[in-house]
Amino acid sequence: MKQIGLRLKESGLDAVEEHNLSWVERMRLRAKIHADIHGFVSCDDIRIIAAREGDEPDHHNAYGSLFRPKEWRCVGRKPSTTASRHGAEIRVWKWQKWS
Repeated sequence: MKQIGLRLKESGLDAVEEHNLSWVERMRLRAKIHADIHGFVSCDDIRIIAAREGDEPDHHNAYGSLFRPKEWRCVGRKPSTTASRHGAEIRVWKWQKWS
């Protein structure tokens, strides 16, 4: 049953990413830049950047697809500071540059 749930989750993220592809590509670049400067990045950081730039995705789940590539490594967790997330735990990511 867990495998079915994981496949459905991945399928949903695939669909959201596909429908927000140009946004996801722009924000992945901004996430990489943020991680290079600060050492890490979270969805909260990207939400702030997107709001500041007036560049919101068509669907809020697009934020969840940003860190799917294997080069992103989860390095921790923290409570979200985004009001709509109600303090839910979010991951903190580091961009792993492969040589």
